[in-house]
Amino acid sequence: MTALAQNIPEGATLAVLIVDLERLLCIEGSASGFTGSGCNILSHRVNELNEMVGLRVDGLEKMIKGRITYVTDGEAKVLFDFSESTKDQEKRKEQRRPVHIPARVSDLSGNASIHCIISNASKNGCRLEGQGIGHLPDDIFLRINGLDLPVRGSIAWRGPGCAGVRLLWQFTSGKEMKPVLKDMNPQHKMAEKQEVDFGRTRKRQKADGYETEVTAEAIERAAEELTAREQKRAERKARRNDAGAFGHRKNNPF
Repeated sequence: MTALAQNIPEGATLAVLIVDLERLLCIEGSASGFTGSGCNILSHRVNELNEMVGLRVDGLEKMIKGRITYVTDGEAKVLFDFSESTKDQEKRKEQRRPVHIPARVSDLSGNASIHCIISNASKNGCRLEGQGIGHLPDDIFLRINGLDLPVRGSIAWRGPGCAGVRLLWQFTSGKEMKPVLKDMNPQHKMAEKQEVDFGRTRKRQKADGYETEVTAEAIERAAEELTAREQKRAERKARRNDAGAFGHRKNNPF
């Protein structure tokens, strides 16, 4: 992890590459509002994205896995997903989506590579088509058009001019993200807490038989109110400290 990733400045907006993990679509965008659990992404193409995404942030060696929770006009809220990889038996049940993505596949040394087409894809696998596919070793690197880092894979089956590949994504863990976010502004942390509180409220409402839609604007307003209350508490504490210090100086002039 580089120095940039160790300290995301307050209010920073970072350029990111957003990878749709279900279709292997790569789009450029920006990310802001980083908290310990997620961030906001901006792009005029966010409506093209499926639920599960990977964020390629400059300064991080690995992508951040995330889940899109809602989408507005040109903006999406992403919650980070630090869970472990899906089990193999679950991967085989994933829906495959037809795609047509130019790619390059090589052995792990990178010495031997061929051009191919990804013809269908899911979150954890894809189908490759191209001449010479059958001569590849079992362990490969797949370089997807638009993504600047290789994805490690393992060939699961082979056919004439094609092969099925298990994608072994390498995502940033929660422990690796902690140094990135440890110096974040407390306001962001309060907003994160408020979001969690809203989630608990919605669960209670569902249990009671009714539900109120919670919008991004409502969350933002609640976070601002919480910030204002915290600021007032801090001001009162500062006044008490000043008063105590004045009394100490009065009784102890030296």
